[in-house]
Amino acid sequence: MKLAPGLRALGITALIGCGPTGVQESPPEELVGVPGDTVLTPFGQVPVAVAMDRDRWLVVAPDWDAAVVVDFANGTQRPLGGGPGVDYQRPVDVFAAGDSLYLADWGMRRLTAWTRDGTLAGVVPLPQSVGSLFPKARDASGWFYFERPLLAGPEGAGLRDSTAVFRARVDSGVADTVLQLAPPDVLEVTRENRTRLERAIFGGQDRWGVLPSGALWVARLLRNRVTWIRPDGTRITGRGLPDPVWEVTDYDRESFLAQFPPDLRSTASGLPFALVKPPFERAFTGPDNNIWLEKSKQGLDSLRRVHVVDSVGNLARVLVVPTKGNIIAVGDSALLVAEQWREGVRLLRVRTP
Repeated sequence: MKLAPGLRALGITALIGCGPTGVQESPPEELVGVPGDTVLTPFGQVPVAVAMDRDRWLVVAPDWDAAVVVDFANGTQRPLGGGPGVDYQRPVDVFAAGDSLYLADWGMRRLTAWTRDGTLAGVVPLPQSVGSLFPKARDASGWFYFERPLLAGPEGAGLRDSTAVFRARVDSGVADTVLQLAPPDVLEVTRENRTRLERAIFGGQDRWGVLPSGALWVARLLRNRVTWIRPDGTRITGRGLPDPVWEVTDYDRESFLAQFPPDLRSTASGLPFALVKPPFERAFTGPDNNIWLEKSKQGLDSLRRVHVVDSVGNLARVLVVPTKGNIIAVGDSALLVAEQWREGVRLLRVRTP
């Protein structure tokens, strides 16, 4: 297995953020408290989530066709609204904008809006120009933002393309491209005397988000830094973020394969794995409209670091969370962490200083 010719390789220089603007100094690390609030779920994969209020989170698990309200005040979980088969069938994603939560329902091919207390507000019409895509964000002016997936094609050549982020309104038939994401990391894989390009496991990708004002931010994988795009088109790019380089180890590969049923692991073992991990795995718009980047870590590390980046791309804070899991949502005063265990996914609320 080798890097495909002409494709970008994530070398050490790229991962530590070297470039014309240099690398920022890291502020002192802040250790957050040990997770004390826990809710156990049967989900097989790490879900997606948004904060509803101080104690409640809306959690969507596509593998279980579930959308549940997790309440840490009393340690309970209940289906959102009337539950699957009533208000939705196959929820696949959720995002928050203003006072509303938006649930993407693949089963009923629709987007629904919900209040912060979990009441169905109605079905949201989508622009005709986007086809069957669901939005990832919405600004205060009514623009919905979408990410167009790449079409790999028979040989995977389509994965060489950049991913377009575009916006559209319900009352307009025009979709405007506002951002181009870097192509994903791909590797050449040969099976049965046929070679094709496939996404590299642990390869990472650019992350982006939108503020109510319509300002865009994008966390660039290659340069390991954040760029802001103001509504007037002005771009502000921060310096590179300080990160070590973590190799993808045998432990990482074995942990990934352990997620598959035993009869599928031999097939999954043929998937291509990246040589090194990306500098960040997830990104969120957090309190005060700062960007919260969940950093990669070594497989056995019991601490997860978070970089909080401000509105001009500067590293403002570094939080250290005592968990082996993943951060899946950021609230006003807490993080929602998901840890996989033998019977499902453990959800933990971690208070932030």
